[in-house]
Amino acid sequence: GLRIGEYKSILSQSRFTFAPEGVHVESYRLSEALEVSSIPIVSCDDYFQGLFGEGHPIPCVNIWSWSELDALMNEIEGTGSYTLQVQEWWSGYKGNLRDR
Repeated sequence: GLRIGEYKSILSQSRFTFAPEGVHVESYRLSEALEVSSIPIVSCDDYFQGLFGEGHPIPCVNIWSWSELDALMNEIEGTGSYTLQVQEWWSGYKGNLRDR
């Protein structure tokens, strides 16, 4: 396997990170991607709306198919500020957790 530093380096160079559910809906990959400013893509699930609240910018897919993923990534690529939007949201979300 990869060493932690290698994994983090690869993740930080990735514009997108697929974060499908594993045993649970949420996976470590979701927060790891957010921490290095990679845009995670998750399964569309009410869980994330409950966890992150309405209006979170994390993109989701209904079916893990290449055509749906490609369409979603192309749509996001067209909005140059999407990564910044996700970074700002994540920073605010963590700040709200700290303040609780």
